[in-house]
Amino acid sequence: MDLPGLVASIEELLRRTLGAQISLAIAGDPDIAPARVDANQLELAILNLTINARDAMPGGGTLHIALENRKAASGSPPELSPGDYVVVSISDTGTGMDEATLLRAFDPFFTTKEIGSGSGLGLPMVQGFAAQSGGAVQIRSKSGEGTTVELWLPQADEPPSETVDADRSRLAAPQGDQRASW
Repeated sequence: MDLPGLVASIEELLRRTLGAQISLAIAGDPDIAPARVDANQLELAILNLTINARDAMPGGGTLHIALENRKAASGSPPELSPGDYVVVSISDTGTGMDEATLLRAFDPFFTTKEIGSGSGLGLPMVQGFAAQSGGAVQIRSKSGEGTTVELWLPQADEPPSETVDADRSRLAAPQGDQRASW
């Protein structure tokens, strides 16, 4: 899958989902390695994470999406096999989560939202998608400091079989060390 093309193709949907009070910043190398994933499931995962980020920023803020190539090594999700991965990082400037909430974030049906406002299935779905794809998901958060979710997806050995007709030139090149350090 051509990840920069996929992200560029859903950019307008993400902007509409976020609303006017939240800005969207996308960074990544347009020549990033292709990933071995299902495009529709990845779109749904990114949309779920975008909705969670939007809900965590009721007064507005910024959502950052970054794409980068990484090797699984120390500090990587422990369930990953050694190898090359593409990481989709989604970071928000929202309310963040305390340690107790963070420990339960991937529990099915656990939600911090009001009754009727969330099913508690978004993050478990993202985690299941990552595992099914041969990757993993990591989440970091602190109360008042926002949240970063990293989807580690295996790099493909061959060129993308699915390409997305989108304006990839809109993806900004990362400046300095933008690896989830917003």
